[in-house]
Parts: sequence; C-alpha cells; structure tokens
Amino acid sequence: MMKKILISLSFFLLGPIAAKPYLIIWDLGDTLVYVSLFRMVVDIGFADCAWYHAFHTKEKNQLQNLLFDVLEEFGGKQTCPDDQKSYHTAHRPLPQVMCDWLAGRILEPKILVKALGRKIKELYGSGYFRNNLEYRIVKSAVGAMFNPEVLVKNTKLLKEALEIVQEIAHEGIHQQTILSNWDGVSYTNFKNSPTGQELSRYFNMDDVIISGSLNTIKPQQTIFDQCLNRYGFAPEDCIFIDDQKENVEAARSLGFKAIQIKHYDFKQLRKELTALGVL
Repeated sequence: MMKKILISLSFFLLGPIAAKPYLIIWDLGDTLVYVSLFRMVVDIGFADCAWYHAFHTKEKNQLQNLLFDVLEEFGGKQTCPDDQKSYHTAHRPLPQVMCDWLAGRILEPKILVKALGRKIKELYGSGYFRNNLEYRIVKSAVGAMFNPEVLVKNTKLLKEALEIVQEIAHEGIHQQTILSNWDGVSYTNFKNSPTGQELSRYFNMDDVIISGSLNTIKPQQTIFDQCLNRYGFAPEDCIFIDDQKENVEAARSLGFKAIQIKHYDFKQLRKELTALGVL
C-alpha cells in the first residue's frame, strides 16, 4: 500500500515518467510473418507429399533433411565458425547455397533452379534417391523454395505479432524496424504484396535491414553492426526479437537486449516486453 501511495505521489508532483526509447528490431519469418506449410505443400505437390509422409517417413524432419542433403551435394556446407553459422528452425545449419541466396550473392533464381535441377537429375541417375517419389518431391521443392512468387504468395501475417507492433506504434515512444535473413528478389516482391503493405503501416519497408541487400546474414556481427550504424542506437538501447536461438545469442553477445520467440508464444513476448517497460 505504501509503495502505491509513493508512486501516486511522485506522479502527482513530477508528472508521468517517460519510458526509455528503444529501437525494437523484429525478425520477419516466424516472428512477424510465417510461410504457410499447407500452401507450400500444394505448390510442391499435395498428393506426392501426403503419400511420402504416410508411407516413407520414418523420422522427424526427414524430408527437410533430404532436401538439405541435396543442397549440400550441390553447394557444400557452411565453412564459417559455428557461432557465425545460420540455422534453420529445426536447428540444422543451412546449406551454403541457401546462405548465398539469402545474402544476395545469387541474384537469378531461375538460373539457380535450373542448375539445381541438373544436379538433382544427376543424383537420381546415380541412385541417390530411394525411389522416384523422393526425386519428384525434391525437384518440386527446390523449384518452390527458390521461386520468389511462390514464397511471397504463401507468406502470411502473424496477427498476434501485428497487435503488439500496433500497440508499440500507438504509444509513439519507440522506433521499430526489421532485420531479416531474406533474399533481395523475394523481399522486393514481398514489400509490394498485401502482407508487405500491411506491415508498411508500421515500418518503413524501404529502410529496413535485409540480408539480401548487404552480402551478410544473421548471426554474423556485420549485419548487426550495419543495423546500429543505420539507426544510430547503442546496442543496449535495442531490443532484438527473433525465433532463432543462434541469432538471439549473437545479439546478446553484442550487448543487445534480445528475446527469442519460441513456438509463436506471443504471450511470453508480451511479458518480456512489459518487463522492459515497452508495453
């Protein structure tokens, strides 16, 4: 009771205490938006994917691991130190070709898909795949994942995340931006899509940090440094929000306040932003 009285008295005498302004840095994938798995499966081939999972899948992430194995056959594995490697949600390092794509070192998706198609056909001829079904799915999956139009049309807003963005914007105290591993070709399409246009109400989509424009990706320090340089904030005045553990740990090691979103748990995100005085 005494604490409440003192707080009320200080508010009356001094007026409201302004919240500390932060730069709030949002990831895109699985943080602000998600790629609809069902829609991607339809584009890859619903019947083939359903049959594969029903009769050929024996372990978790089997199809994803097969796809990554093929991509590593094409372009190798990441060779950078472990703390600089970029990971997938299933906690497997991305194949090097995906890192090159996300970092903007590959600019022609159609040429890439054709080259990958030749490699997949070569692997099929050498008996790499267990059956024709695996071959068809991998070939279709590669065509979909490196197709900017397919990726963008299947990318949807996470409404609970948007509600938090709206609340922060309404307060008008904190600056918000985006820091995302996203290839430049797809991002250009994304920002002009209905989902991108909705986000543009709260973010300057032409002045965000996109890996495909910078030749670097999270969790490498250079992309965080570019974010700080662009916006003029110190690391301790930034709140970084991401679904990838490795990216969050990298941001923390640089002095950022960092929050990991696990399994779309936006209630926990609210709690942590409230503890920081943002909500």
